[in-house]
Amino acid sequence: MNNILTLAAIYRQSLFYFAIRAMTILEPQTKLSRNWHQKAIAYQLMQCFLGLCRRLIINQPPKTLKTHLVSISYVAWLLMHDPSLRIAIICYDEALASTQLRKIRQLLRSKWYMALAPATRIRKDKDTETLFETTAGGEVRALSVQGGITGHGFDVIIIDDPQKASLAHSETERRHLEELYASAIANRWRNPAKGVLIVVMQRLHVDDFTAYLLRLRKDTVHLNIPAVAPVDMTFHLDDDEVYRFREGELLEPERLSDVVLEELRTAQGEVHFQAQYMQAPVKTGGCPINPAWFRTYTELPKYDYRIISIDPAFTENGGDFSAALVCDVVGDDVYLVHGEQVQCDYPNLLRWIETLDKTWKPDLFLIEAIGAGKGIWGLLRERDFHHVGTIETHNGLPKLRRMEIVSPMIEAGRVFVPANAEWARQFLRLIGSFPYGPSDDWPDALSQLLIRLRDACMRAGQHRCRRFPPDPPPQQTSLRYGMHYRKYWL
Repeated sequence: MNNILTLAAIYRQSLFYFAIRAMTILEPQTKLSRNWHQKAIAYQLMQCFLGLCRRLIINQPPKTLKTHLVSISYVAWLLMHDPSLRIAIICYDEALASTQLRKIRQLLRSKWYMALAPATRIRKDKDTETLFETTAGGEVRALSVQGGITGHGFDVIIIDDPQKASLAHSETERRHLEELYASAIANRWRNPAKGVLIVVMQRLHVDDFTAYLLRLRKDTVHLNIPAVAPVDMTFHLDDDEVYRFREGELLEPERLSDVVLEELRTAQGEVHFQAQYMQAPVKTGGCPINPAWFRTYTELPKYDYRIISIDPAFTENGGDFSAALVCDVVGDDVYLVHGEQVQCDYPNLLRWIETLDKTWKPDLFLIEAIGAGKGIWGLLRERDFHHVGTIETHNGLPKLRRMEIVSPMIEAGRVFVPANAEWARQFLRLIGSFPYGPSDDWPDALSQLLIRLRDACMRAGQHRCRRFPPDPPPQQTSLRYGMHYRKYWL
């Protein structure tokens, strides 16, 4: 009995040990490896509970238990001490916020928690997917950036990953989040003098939501935890205990080893790795591609399939070029075989495309389905070009962002150019000067090609583009070759 009472006292007093015990209830099959950074987070959350900190930002790498510690365990722990608290959990996606709410509800209804906090009970008549109220008048509400912010006033607001990583480079999306905070979140306190804001997220951009909040209030406590210590760092684990995070030391050696981190760095590219794992985003206003990342070849290997990516424009004298890149896909690698840029009117543009088709015999023509490309695609289909495919506009992503998306593929050495071709030298010069160079037509043709290949891998649910389902639908059959497309998912 004494041991039970002692443990209960520890759980009530220590958020860290409470979170460890909570994990055994929510995910009994998961073995929680204890680490110093969990204590550092729990300590700062305790400062918020004691009223010593009202603005806290926690930045740490993905999948390092930030949501379990902050958005689930801390909320349940707060309600144990004060079931009348009103708490909001805000995520980018409502489904994610609702999932966190379900886990809190599961924890509050566990026998362990009910014995630990007999005064904290959920009202049966106020229990929905996005909201539950306690019998003491408190509530926990799941909200999303997309769905809008509702509620009459909160004591604690937790913002957990408020932005998708794929949209963090969109200035429009970043400004939208800032405006949402200023107009709908910053004024949602039940008592503005005591309201607590906690933001937990991975860094995504040099001007992301973390940067905005740090500019907004100088008294914000910033807990910044990288995957590898760039310099010697000190973290408080308790009032009388600190941890020395030495330069070069790994945050979680068992999960994020040197090998794993290097694989992530290669897959994501240096820009994204520095932001998401090192919590040190770098400014990317210039060209996201280093021409030195392209590898060269002198002999072409046998290809799996051939694609021509075209960025069309209707111009004859001056103006934009129509650009084409002929590429061979060999396993996971892309070999740029030939490149052309022309300035011509509509009839000559069609003849140019037909010439490319006869000369290079591609398995797939790729044309972006906007502007000039949409009309050309329809006309070519009428002329029995059944191997013409389109690529969507990717939710209006700007050209620079599209190139940033594919930069990890190039940086990983998966894109090859011919060693001694004059067009290749001109191509690399344009890539190196993008987006400020004289022409962005070849860069656009390249980014749409690599995005299409990346999306094909994702749709296939595989990591290698060369693996395709054996029996594509009849409409995907190549009429010219009388065979199924091997690039079914393209």
